[in-house]
Amino acid sequence: MHNTINIYIGDDKEYAVAFTDSDGVAIDITGWTVILTIKDNEDDGDADALVQVKQTSHTNPTAGQTTITIPRSTTIDLTAGSYYYDIQITNATGKVKTITKGSANILKHITHAIS
Repeated sequence: MHNTINIYIGDDKEYAVAFTDSDGVAIDITGWTVILTIKDNEDDGDADALVQVKQTSHTNPTAGQTTITIPRSTTIDLTAGSYYYDIQITNATGKVKTITKGSANILKHITHAIS
């Protein structure tokens, strides 16, 4: 799966994610870690990530719902451009799976009056 996400420099950003099986039934994500990583190059190490946020508490884990939160403190110093991202999970038994990847567009904002 290849998707595009857009993030404005200096903005807080939230992505609601719902985990379901092939029949559309919610998957219990209790004990899961969900990580969103944005990098300049796909081959960069995690230490070189522009953004990496980890969610271990979830909106409604038994219903398979979480919200990935990227705080403005993480986006304020980004440079506008197109980058790479993925979302990876580690389930309660320690199995790792990349669930999506794509392009992350970092966009300039117009308003600069940040309080």
